[in-house]
Amino acid sequence: MQRAGLDGNAVCDWRLTEPKEGQPERPWQGIGLRAHLVGEGEELIACDGPVQHYKYLPERVKFVLRRRTGEDLSSVFVTVFEPYQDNTWIRRVTGVSVQPDDGQAAAALIELEGGGRHYLFHALTPDRSYTLDGGVQVAGQAACLALDAGGRPEKAMLLNG
Repeated sequence: MQRAGLDGNAVCDWRLTEPKEGQPERPWQGIGLRAHLVGEGEELIACDGPVQHYKYLPERVKFVLRRRTGEDLSSVFVTVFEPYQDNTWIRRVTGVSVQPDDGQAAAALIELEGGGRHYLFHALTPDRSYTLDGGVQVAGQAACLALDAGGRPEKAMLLNG
């Protein structure tokens, strides 16, 4: 078991391994999954644990847990998963300010290797309006705004807004 504090950002990286004898053939070289974690005052715990018993699965895999302790806690967890083959495509994930700061919404900024940026947003109160990073306004349950390297909108998606 490994433990570390999380005060800001962290990245966990899992890579597929070559199939073992008795496991079905599958692509594996260069294939991975990264988890970009954004949080404050948390503990990360990485450990090996058993999985469901199927002959084609390994006996154990690496798990990552996020933990906060204390009295009268209110927590917001942001994790962005990045599947990749050979090269990763996310440069950095950071939390962004959300106003009003009522604990009911969270947002992240995903900076891409090619220079583009994506804002991701989720709220527990879709009927309320929020402002991200002092400029982007959202009223809905979930939203994504994709900007190109020049800051121009490429796509926008809104759920329950």
